[in-house]
Amino acid sequence: MPSIVAEQTAGEVDKIKLLLLECTVQDIDEREKNAAHLFLRYLYQRTFKVRIWRTFTIDANLPIGLIGLHTTYLAVLAQLTHLYE
Repeated sequence: MPSIVAEQTAGEVDKIKLLLLECTVQDIDEREKNAAHLFLRYLYQRTFKVRIWRTFTIDANLPIGLIGLHTTYLAVLAQLTHLYE
């Protein structure tokens, strides 16, 4: 499922953020520390999200949302069937 792959990738991005945060705290070369801090700022500004048509976010909530949408559709359809009898 694409939503599971997207969540796994988001977890890896979070691990990278933690590694970069550790690099900014450690006593390393100032140039590397600045590069890690700059990339960390970039990652926080451009969060990782997989989207379809820039509308639907693919994540773990997608299957739950689709089930809710189908349930609502079936409930409305069941309520309106008496109009066509």
